[in-house]
Amino acid sequence: MAVGFIGFIKVWLPSDLLSRCIGSEALCSITKTAVIGAPLPVVLLECFPAAMSLRRSGAPSSSTVSFLIATAETGVASISLSYTLLGAVIMLIRAMAAIISTTFLLLMKDSAPPMTLARLRQLA
Repeated sequence: MAVGFIGFIKVWLPSDLLSRCIGSEALCSITKTAVIGAPLPVVLLECFPAAMSLRRSGAPSSSTVSFLIATAETGVASISLSYTLLGAVIMLIRAMAAIISTTFLLLMKDSAPPMTLARLRQLA
């Protein structure tokens, strides 16, 4: 599936369209990439080539990381297990929470101060 996704990106999506849709570091671009990555039925190891293809096609690093996290959190195995053990409502809530947490995690990365050794000593 990941190979098909990479081929689709290379052949059918022009790089200027990709740059317009997910080419910025804004909330909308990060959310779009998380929503694109969430329903893909790929194994975790197949996520990396697809993410590299997105990155080489012009997606910023925050969108690429958003794709990786959302695809890994909402994989076919984890969603089917959630459906079996928790039911349909909780499964949908879990999938939406994965997309929302990915988006806000990447938005907060710039607002947090860098963690240095001196800062760690202050916290301890």
